Amino acid sequence: MPQLQDYRLLTFDVYGTLVDWEGGLLAALQPSLNKNDAQYSREHILRIFDELERDQQARTPEMQYSDLLSVIHPALLQKLGLDTPTEEESKAFGETVGHWPAFPDTVDALKRLSKHYKLVVLSNVDRESFAKTNAGSLEGFPFDLVLTAQDIGSYKPDLKNFNYMLAAVKEKFGVEPGQVLQTAQSQFHDHHPARKMGIKSVWIVRPGATLGNHEEEVYDWKFDTLGEMAKSLRLRLYQWLWRLRNLSTPLRLRGSLVRLRRFHDSPLLALLRLLIPFPYWKFPVPDPVAPIDILGNVELEENRLEYLDDLRSIPLWRARDTPMRSLYRMYEAMISGMYEALGPETEYFWYQRKWSLQSIRDPDDADPVRYAILACLVEELVVAFNWRLSLGLRRDRNHIMRETGQDSMPPYTPLTGPTWPNSVPAISPEDLDSFPPDYVSPDGRLVLEADGLNKVFARRNIVTNVGWLYTI
Repeated sequence: MPQLQDYRLLTFDVYGTLVDWEGGLLAALQPSLNKNDAQYSREHILRIFDELERDQQARTPEMQYSDLLSVIHPALLQKLGLDTPTEEESKAFGETVGHWPAFPDTVDALKRLSKHYKLVVLSNVDRESFAKTNAGSLEGFPFDLVLTAQDIGSYKPDLKNFNYMLAAVKEKFGVEPGQVLQTAQSQFHDHHPARKMGIKSVWIVRPGATLGNHEEEVYDWKFDTLGEMAKSLRLRLYQWLWRLRNLSTPLRLRGSLVRLRRFHDSPLLALLRLLIPFPYWKFPVPDPVAPIDILGNVELEENRLEYLDDLRSIPLWRARDTPMRSLYRMYEAMISGMYEALGPETEYFWYQRKWSLQSIRDPDDADPVRYAILACLVEELVVAFNWRLSLGLRRDRNHIMRETGQDSMPPYTPLTGPTWPNSVPAISPEDLDSFPPDYVSPDGRLVLEADGLNKVFARRNIVTNVGWLYTI
């Protein structure tokens, strides 16, 4: 059976669930009661109101809710034996809906629930009344979508309202009916029609509520308040988090969560995203930065690498990373002038044992400058990796150490690279027309380091050194 945390979207009744509908209504009637020195039980007043409201909604489904309240106000006072109100008094009664108070737990609960769900209003009031409520007692809470009876042209429990809502959330958020939870107090207006529609529901009881009750109570989850629902969801999520934190697996989930917490507000959700192969298991290469945009821009490169060390420490992230992505990170480090980032990236590539230099496919990069740098990096990595092997270093960390300086160097099988760099042309002076003069030599070469001596890069008209590829 699905759990509370498995759903993506909550649809809320507002008045009675988030807002104290009954309390607001009784407060609005109090001037008339005081004027007539009348006293009635809460239940008696609300029962009469409920009967009048349902009848009026059935007869005039297109009427705005504030107008509907004004229309039934005289009949309500008449049934209570009170003086007939003036037209102005009835209008004022209808306009009170926008000022009814929220329940004390509502706003905090909405903030907590919004971290896990999309929150959608499905209310029986009109847009203007809800806007006043939202700006007032709901403290301007930013719902993801607001659907009112005025928008739909009918009142709940009409199934038209629920069909309208399902179509709207599918179009706007891509949420299917099975991912929606109707969250409400009223059995009559919300839970029974939701059950007919096959929508799961959470009953927010609001103990003491009179309106919206039904002889048969239907629901899938039940809480006295919205705050209790938010607390329950938090406990359920933390139970999963605790299990993951204490689970010892090759994926090192506990350590991964610790690292993700440094730069994610929801580390558990971030970890779950790492488990989802979308659209493929391997991460794609991000849209590369144009050379002219990152040339000498160390600040931009620092921002792009801010959390890279943490990500490299997460097994799931490493498993989804690719040699091509690493190669592009080397390109960005080099052209930005942040050469010190080349060392850690080279070490990272070296110890990714399943990454073969020879299997690096041709990126066929459309930018001639970037393409030339990528080709040079691949060729130089072959040299750098063979140098490491000659010293006895091994990619599986089973290094061969010499006892003394006189011992012979350990044997190794040289690595080879792919053949596609052979066909990558050198940078032409025309390719550098838009580059700042400081980065272009008089003979039309790209100057990344003025004293650069590397021959591999020189063959493609790039002046630089590559010492960072040889750090251990």
